[in-house]
Amino acid sequence: MEIVELKAGELLHSPVDKVEYLELISSGSIEVISAEQRITASKGTILGLFESPGDYFSFTYTVKEDSRIERYPFKTLSDADRIIRDDPSKCDLLVSANAALTLSLLGNYKRSLKRCEKQIKTIRDGYKDYLGICAEAGAEVQAWPLADDLKPFRPDSDLPDWIGDYYDHLGLMPTDVKRAYYSTHTSLTTAAIMEAAGHMQLICSLLKQLSLYNNDLCDRYLSSVDLFDLYLNLHNRCLDKEGMPERIDAAAEEYEKQMRKAGLLPDDAINRLHTRYTNGAVSDMLIMGDTVNLPGANDTLTQTVKPSKKETTDPYLPVRNSLDKILAFSEMDASEEENIRDLVRLYKDVKDKNSSDDEVRDIRHAISRSFFALYESITLSIIENHKKPSPAVKMFLYFGFIDEELAGLDNSLQLFRLLDQIDPDRYAAMNVYTLFDWLCMVYRKKRIPSRNEYDQEYNIWLRSMRQSGEISMDQEKKMSDSPRDLMHFELNNFMKTSMRISSGRPSSFCPALSSHNFVRSPDQTHVSAEKIDDNWRKIKDKDFSLFFREVLYHNDEYRIPNESIMLEVAPDVILLPIAGSRGGLWQETAGTRRDTPSRMYLPIFTDEDLNLMQLRLAAQFRWQICKRILGAHWDSVLYPSLTGEYSEYLRSFKKNSMLSIEAKEKLRSQIRTCHNSSENVFMLDYIQWIRFEAEGLPRLNKAARRLLFTYCPLSEKVCRELESNPIFTDLVKRREADAQKNLKRVTMRFSRYKKDDKLPDEINAYIDFYKS
Repeated sequence: MEIVELKAGELLHSPVDKVEYLELISSGSIEVISAEQRITASKGTILGLFESPGDYFSFTYTVKEDSRIERYPFKTLSDADRIIRDDPSKCDLLVSANAALTLSLLGNYKRSLKRCEKQIKTIRDGYKDYLGICAEAGAEVQAWPLADDLKPFRPDSDLPDWIGDYYDHLGLMPTDVKRAYYSTHTSLTTAAIMEAAGHMQLICSLLKQLSLYNNDLCDRYLSSVDLFDLYLNLHNRCLDKEGMPERIDAAAEEYEKQMRKAGLLPDDAINRLHTRYTNGAVSDMLIMGDTVNLPGANDTLTQTVKPSKKETTDPYLPVRNSLDKILAFSEMDASEEENIRDLVRLYKDVKDKNSSDDEVRDIRHAISRSFFALYESITLSIIENHKKPSPAVKMFLYFGFIDEELAGLDNSLQLFRLLDQIDPDRYAAMNVYTLFDWLCMVYRKKRIPSRNEYDQEYNIWLRSMRQSGEISMDQEKKMSDSPRDLMHFELNNFMKTSMRISSGRPSSFCPALSSHNFVRSPDQTHVSAEKIDDNWRKIKDKDFSLFFREVLYHNDEYRIPNESIMLEVAPDVILLPIAGSRGGLWQETAGTRRDTPSRMYLPIFTDEDLNLMQLRLAAQFRWQICKRILGAHWDSVLYPSLTGEYSEYLRSFKKNSMLSIEAKEKLRSQIRTCHNSSENVFMLDYIQWIRFEAEGLPRLNKAARRLLFTYCPLSEKVCRELESNPIFTDLVKRREADAQKNLKRVTMRFSRYKKDDKLPDEINAYIDFYKS
């Protein structure tokens, strides 16, 4: 035993210290602090009971008042018995203090749980009020996916119902009764303290689960549209309806109050969202001629488009009669044209376009069939007849726009102006393509068609059609080289499926762009090649080897035979003509060759956090390219790889000595949440790795951190910033040693191929890969 004197204000332990002792507070008090709670441990409390020996501290311990502690070596929880045997007369004090600490933790958990339930209720009730106002105004409803998809907090383990009363009455038990009972034998005191320790660990685990749930809820809330955005959009659509703007303002004010009461978001975030609503609403009142004026009123989220001096008296003239212009360009039959007009007219009259009613669902399905047929017809007209598309046709091809009234006049005019920002050549230089440009490349055989939803290449699909008797051998030969058939295959497989997924709401999918798809304005939600390229750069600044893969390289000029090198292959990103919330990895390579680009898709308009969407794509790509390379051995530990070792880590986590009990419980919960999918667990960890761990903010357990550091290594710059952090020090040192060894090996290997003391650019890039 070691006695330590502490002064008020001192830092006793922090999350960078390892747990090596159990510490009995002989006098004074210690404050235990974490992101979820702050509790005070008083005299008689044994510190460390809810920590894991040999691991890093989960909490910060500061000295609240001058204190004295007794230290005992801590290897297992049973070491607490030594403290009790040293002085059995303290039995009642030890039991009472640890019971009080357990009760404090329990109170924190119950308060946190109640606050979480109130936050969920605030979101649901707020959206319910919004739907009521829409019905009252006869206005089109816009979806709020967060409110629709929100699930309540479900802990992995439930606390016993009796636990609160038990520790409460244990504290109220008379001292003499308590001393008489627990002094009978030290084992009674040990059992009581060990039981309290078990309950403390369970409550701490539940608090962390709840904290993760709350953090995720906050991230989801701030990474997409919120109710203020919906109210602002509704406000702008109801300016001409007497009393409705004031009614909406009042509802927005009430929602703000409820958000603050529930602590749904930090105050600065609520202020930012509410101010954005206020400024946007005031701005639109000014446009309508209202005399109200506020500072910053021009900083709008969604503004009505003002006509320029060069425009005619009708500012919307460029987008008028768009459907007629689009149909005229397609040269469809008169009956087909009239059918599309009728469908669009019916769809415009639907107030809730996300409705699951059979009638609305039938309209959406009919529009989808006509939309894709029209898209193919127009694309072929441009390619084969060399017809120059009008702005309305371009808006249809790039954005899915079909009618100015359906999309909203202001939105339509913004779409018209966005056309100037789309330059196919500039986009292609960044490996980004609109869907129209992508289909043109497939038609012209500059890209092979994507695999279908059954993961079949085009020629394999043709062979299966011939083998099943659906086509003849002559038809197979003809179709294998037919540009029309190549593009038709791409449109009917990749385009239809990816657009449905990308919408984020497959059950209510409709490809025709509608005003209800825009909560924020098109120019604010537009996804450009520059934004995508910038996000890839930010991700690669941390995960520098993201798009590198091992390929065979040869160069006749330098007399280099087939050599295995790491080569960076940037993905092809296709922008789909839809307002959606999801991106996807369609395939990890273009064909059988490893050095061909992967194919990813994103919606051309999104209210979601684009950087987070691309982070998910990066994680999915990491996993799938590894599976592709390893084939049938992708989950075997006999072939060291990301997928193999991660799968083994998830299969055997219960026996993993690197994981504490708490870490195992957290991982078990994560696996359950991800429906036992190794890929989904990895994707969640990868996002935490890039967003937090690369910034020096620990979120992962030791085993996951080691795997990610090995197979998704951080850049040299990030490692330099992290090397002083004890969590990363050993990992960084090992990585540096491995990098130097590989750099020396690669440099020596290719030095014999030098010509005029030079090497090919690909080899220099490979050497730089290990320098990075």
